[in-house]
Amino acid sequence: MTLIGVGVALITVDLLCVKAYLEKAALMLLGYAMAGVGVEGEVPVALTLLAELTPAAYREEVLVLSPNFDNIGATVAAAIAALTYSLTDSLLLESIAVLTAAGAALAAAIIVRGLMPESIRWLTAKGRKDEAVKELDRLSATPSDVRVRDVDRLIGLWPKFTVLAVLGVSQYITYGLMAYVVEAYYFSSSPLTYNYVIMYANLGASVAGLLAAWLVRGLDIRSFAVLACGGYLSMVPITLWLALAPNYMALFYALLFVNMAFSEFAWAVRTVLEPTLFPTNIRATMIGLVRVAPIALYSALTYITSSFSLWQFLLLNLFLWFVGYAPARPVVRARVRPEAHQA
Repeated sequence: MTLIGVGVALITVDLLCVKAYLEKAALMLLGYAMAGVGVEGEVPVALTLLAELTPAAYREEVLVLSPNFDNIGATVAAAIAALTYSLTDSLLLESIAVLTAAGAALAAAIIVRGLMPESIRWLTAKGRKDEAVKELDRLSATPSDVRVRDVDRLIGLWPKFTVLAVLGVSQYITYGLMAYVVEAYYFSSSPLTYNYVIMYANLGASVAGLLAAWLVRGLDIRSFAVLACGGYLSMVPITLWLALAPNYMALFYALLFVNMAFSEFAWAVRTVLEPTLFPTNIRATMIGLVRVAPIALYSALTYITSSFSLWQFLLLNLFLWFVGYAPARPVVRARVRPEAHQA
């Protein structure tokens, strides 16, 4: 969270105080990188703690709903940006409005972080049982004891890691490219269009996140993973839009909304499986490692695709969705219900 705060501060200083181009670009990249590392670093810790402390009957829903606030936050930020620009016609004021909202959200998050307990399972796995009991008593109405029971693992650690990493490469990169990169390269001439692409993309993901939390209770995880691959099919009409009706942006927003909805289903598969498939003592570490390849490749493709035509850009996303379909069906051999993962 310190990294997020420092990153936001550097970006603010860059916008308001720095004039020289090279210094301005360097400071912006540094601030963005620090904030990005901080945001991504929050995810493994949050998923791990939610998986361990949430009652079993609600675990899957919570693991889907909580990360969905990333989408909701991005939707709100894009709406703030679009509204500010439409009222002021100023990119600087638009940026300041978004940074102010980010600072307010960070302040609220710091307060919440101060109230969070330590991971009881992690303390127990590290042999710090007395501390674990204290944390458990703080969360319980009556004093309790801590028990850890091993469960049989039908799938080894690295097969799980490989499947989740491949899913991550497909979902993370396609989401990032279609929600945050495509407008920068092909629609940036209109700041409002730029903001609308981000807003509608994340709005689709936000709505789908709410729907996914309901669907995940009624579908086994393999069926849910296959459903998520509708993202591949939804790229087809987007590609046809470019060929047949490239001037109708409202149609593009609608198709992007659907595509990002399927992307959120794929994200939900990962956020359910990651904290439930990895062992306690290395859970957050493994969740973080799963994300290394997707984030690294996304960063590289952000630069590589700058020379692509829009046709090439969309076809790349179509291919990446196809890559993600391969591990969808065998992702897990049985329904992953929280009742089966007591340890």
